[in-house]
Amino acid sequence: MSAHTQTLEELAEYEYIIERTFHSEDEGYEFFNAFARNKGFSLRKGNVRHTANKDGIKCRQYVCAKQGARQPKLLNRPNMKRRPRALTRFNCPFEVVIKHNPEMNIWYVDKYIDTHNHVMARLNEVGFLFSHRRISESQKKDILAYETAGIRKYEIMDVMEQKYGNPDNVGYVRKDLYNFSYLNKKAKIANGDANAVLQFMKQKQQEDSEFFFDYQTSTEGRLLNLFWCDGQSRLDYQAFGDLVIFDSTYRTNRYKMPFVPFVGLNHHRSTTIFGCAIVSHETVESFEWLLRTLLAAMYNKEPRSIITDGDRAMRKAIRVVLPNTDHRLCTWHIERNAAKFLHHSMLPGFRRLIYIRGTPETFESRWQSFLKQHIKTGKRRRRRKHRRWLTKMYIIRRLWGASYLKNKYFLGAKSNQRSESLNSRLHKHLDRKMTLYDMVDHYLHCLSRIRRNESQLDCEASQSIPVAITEHQVLETSAAKCFTPANFYLVQKEIERTGMYDTGNFGK
Repeated sequence: MSAHTQTLEELAEYEYIIERTFHSEDEGYEFFNAFARNKGFSLRKGNVRHTANKDGIKCRQYVCAKQGARQPKLLNRPNMKRRPRALTRFNCPFEVVIKHNPEMNIWYVDKYIDTHNHVMARLNEVGFLFSHRRISESQKKDILAYETAGIRKYEIMDVMEQKYGNPDNVGYVRKDLYNFSYLNKKAKIANGDANAVLQFMKQKQQEDSEFFFDYQTSTEGRLLNLFWCDGQSRLDYQAFGDLVIFDSTYRTNRYKMPFVPFVGLNHHRSTTIFGCAIVSHETVESFEWLLRTLLAAMYNKEPRSIITDGDRAMRKAIRVVLPNTDHRLCTWHIERNAAKFLHHSMLPGFRRLIYIRGTPETFESRWQSFLKQHIKTGKRRRRRKHRRWLTKMYIIRRLWGASYLKNKYFLGAKSNQRSESLNSRLHKHLDRKMTLYDMVDHYLHCLSRIRRNESQLDCEASQSIPVAITEHQVLETSAAKCFTPANFYLVQKEIERTGMYDTGNFGK
């Protein structure tokens, strides 16, 4: 009885299939692929017959993905170094053929053989079969958004699995995600990575009339240097561009081209970005072009002060392009180099030379004392190493000694950690094999995050007032209305110090 019932079910299903008609070949494929999913197997497009003029299809075959067999000569090759892939085809006889009726403009089922010679996939397995793995348009948008945010691909897959409940509900596997990402990236830079970046810049310029970018190419047409900034960055520079900080030490791309962000401090004493650049070579000529381009973008407003790492080419470029700008070297880089070139017993004394404020005469006296104390001790070879480095540092002492930098405009900044923090944020989610397009795209995401934080601080500053804590509450209340909280707390400290003078407690 059960066998007879099963036969009736098969006959009913057969009649249902052969009576089906479709408006297009794609509609036919979608129907039979859904049929295959329900049964537990994967569908594959087979042979196709075109019309006489080759401008259309008149017949299409669909088969089970396990139709056919691997050639015997590919199974037992004598010099195979890898283990042969598992067999996936077993000459499965399942077949469907649909034909086009041009008079009625419909597709009908011409042949249907519903027979399999293999085990069907279970419900929780069918989502991993090839024909049922598909990334939807909404999922593609999510993947691209996650990638721009710096989320790695294996983490994106974890997010998708959490979103859809379990892996088989996602609709694709990790390999599909990697393939989609690769093909999307390949399409973006089909005409070259540099060209893709320049086209991206032109698109941004159409969206933002104040968007600025400029670039240099070699005689062979290769991209050498690139600078860009948007309209908001240009406005920020007019407000906060008296101090500019930058660092060119990060090479976060496959071409090892230094990424150079120009940053500063805004009214919350937070990082604000004035512009970014990519340079091919850290030469005096490249940096001169970069600084002149920065001035051109910022309506020729020169910064009052600038903080850089110890790059010699940049120092020379600043002297040429920005002769009236106060220049300071990053103290963090100086301390790192001191630990590299000096004995550990010399570091405390050298740090005092960096940070202790006094007159230039005081610095010179302390320098001589430092040399007398340390250079005459130790092995001769080590003394030469110390002397060479200290001689170089003494020549540029006006760029790092606090005694020479006193009363100059640096807003309390001593290093380029603002630039380093932006670089590290970019570098955290990206590897050194990324394209220039990826890097620029991710930079824009980091920029939006920084501006979102600034908007949040603006909101907090407008909706709250810091509490007065000293005896001079009238002065504090007035200052709280004039300054953002970050700057007010600096003023508050100064008010507290004046209170020490008034009560005679200063120095206790």
